[in-house]
Amino acid sequence: MKRKKNVCVITSSRADYSHLYPLMAKLRESKKINLKIVVTGMHLLKEYGYTYKYLEKDKFKINLRIPSKQTSTEPSNILNGISSQIKQNIKLIKLNPDAVILLGDRYDIYPFSLICYFNRIPVIHLHGGETTRGAIDDQIRDSISLFSNLHFVAHRTFAEKLSRLGINKDNIYNYGTLGLETIKETKKIKKSDILTQVGFNNSSNYFLVCVHPETAFAKSKSIINCVLNSLKEFKDYGIIFTGVNSDTESSIIKKSILRFVEKNKRCRYIESAGRELYVNLLRHASVLIGNSSSGIIEAPYLKTPSVNIGDRQDGRPLASSIISVNAVKHEITKAVKRILLDTPTLNYGNVYYDTNKTSDKMIKKIEEFINN
Repeated sequence: MKRKKNVCVITSSRADYSHLYPLMAKLRESKKINLKIVVTGMHLLKEYGYTYKYLEKDKFKINLRIPSKQTSTEPSNILNGISSQIKQNIKLIKLNPDAVILLGDRYDIYPFSLICYFNRIPVIHLHGGETTRGAIDDQIRDSISLFSNLHFVAHRTFAEKLSRLGINKDNIYNYGTLGLETIKETKKIKKSDILTQVGFNNSSNYFLVCVHPETAFAKSKSIINCVLNSLKEFKDYGIIFTGVNSDTESSIIKKSILRFVEKNKRCRYIESAGRELYVNLLRHASVLIGNSSSGIIEAPYLKTPSVNIGDRQDGRPLASSIISVNAVKHEITKAVKRILLDTPTLNYGNVYYDTNKTSDKMIKKIEEFINN
């Protein structure tokens, strides 16, 4: 009888775990695979809510913690964090992985592609081939793809980009995105219950605001100021801000948001909502405002209109329910007003991201890959 193969999933944040969850659940059930889980990055940082606890809540066994020891979002500190992760490489090797699964484009995921490459451990990469010109994630994502052996992309256009990078098309599979499968499987919560959870008992409509740094450019202060000044125009709406990620200049955005929330009783700040709460917050929001990938991938699927601000997501294909604007107050305000006026007639066609038994297809291919 063949031994079970060790497949290691590495997760660094609530965001990637939300996407990885359905695949991890299937890996846990597989009769051919031993699931090994490594948590790192933001999961292990107190200021981001110790989000590894979401895995424990879902009854996943965490086999290894690799702290980045990151204490700030300054570039030098981020690089020290990456160095610390690489120095701990022997911990990963001791798990004896037959393959390692990495998702996306985060700098705290990137070191593991290097560790695997030098130790001849096959890498399975999810969400490669995408483009986000306003963030350094673009170069990191492509680098991880070049160090990887098996690729699961979310759209044929991303598969084409990987081919242009010189990756063998026989190793690229377009199975859609796990993030939308997560939404399908997430419990629906009534809007009234969501409002109660966030303390909006007297508000019926709200905006969800997700703003992260444009890491390719030093424009965070300008961007958040424009967003906050625009939000002042909509006094009849509650505003829910989600936590900022650990990128350079994230502290500028977070401090500005917290000052705004302190002065406005109609606002709330949620450091880490978790999968169930976030999906339902997005489901019931009047509009998603910001530059998060959830405005591009998840929002159109949930039929929530979104205003995509600035260049962070530049290069991703956009659904027709998304309005892209520059980081300018009057453009943001105009886009939000247009959405509120046209909500009943908004077109949700051209949804580029989709899912169709995505995790089942991935599991089948992974089992075939590691046994071959």
